[in-house]
Amino acid sequence: MSNKAFLDNLRAFGLTGQEALIYEALLKHGTMTGYEVAKETGISRSNAYGSLSSLVDKGAA
Repeated sequence: MSNKAFLDNLRAFGLTGQEALIYEALLKHGTMTGYEVAKETGISRSNAYGSLSSLVDKGAA
């Protein structure tokens, strides 16, 4: 499955685009800090922390 197809499938399950990118990074690297997630995905730190919190609320992280 291509990266785009994988991210599209995550979005189909109700994740936002940023949440999908973060989820993919966590699957690839395992445990990461918010700073590391932001650096890996290119998402700002504040958005990364917000999306991480949302993933936790959804039971995905």
